Amino acid sequence: MKKKLISVLLGITLVVSNCSYVGAVDIGDSAVEVPDFSDEVQEDELFSDGSEEVPETEDETVHPAATTEKVKVGIKGSYLAASQAVLDRINQIRREAYEEGVQDPRDPSKKLTMADYVPLKWSSDLEYIARIRSAEASVRREHIRPCNMWPESIWAPGGTTSYAENLAWNRANDMLYGINQWYGEKNDWVNQTGRVTGHYESLITPEY
Repeated sequence: MKKKLISVLLGITLVVSNCSYVGAVDIGDSAVEVPDFSDEVQEDELFSDGSEEVPETEDETVHPAATTEKVKVGIKGSYLAASQAVLDRINQIRREAYEEGVQDPRDPSKKLTMADYVPLKWSSDLEYIARIRSAEASVRREHIRPCNMWPESIWAPGGTTSYAENLAWNRANDMLYGINQWYGEKNDWVNQTGRVTGHYESLITPEY
């Protein structure tokens, strides 16, 4: 029997480097099909090149619950093309935080300044990772892959991996909706309410 789940997911992967990049993808309203293990699934771009196989030696990218047993499944859905709009919105949020002198996520006792501001650039490698994570997180809604490995176990063809990820679930079928979900944490960060603000912090952290 095949189970169908309706999900909406926006996946963002961020990487720390000399230049800041962002990759994002939204799989929209999609029927996620989880077939019987006996079903043959044709490999496509949703799957990595196998570099996420559990290594024999200890590796920090491997979750403690990971096993060597692997089953590949197909995820039915579609991707939205809104990269420029997403990039513009994130950079708008970042610039606003620096202009207003919002608390620095690296040290909340200090304020961000325009001297810290670096606009993000789009990365096709991180988009590759975000596509995989979007599909995976539609069936396992947490920051652990279905194969019980950490997200940074995925390597893009260009040799890039991610160091953090923001995930958002909604039914808007709109990538910007997910970005604004994270932006909605700004008030809690500014007022230090103690509520979840990690997504907003990721958007404005200078190293990202």
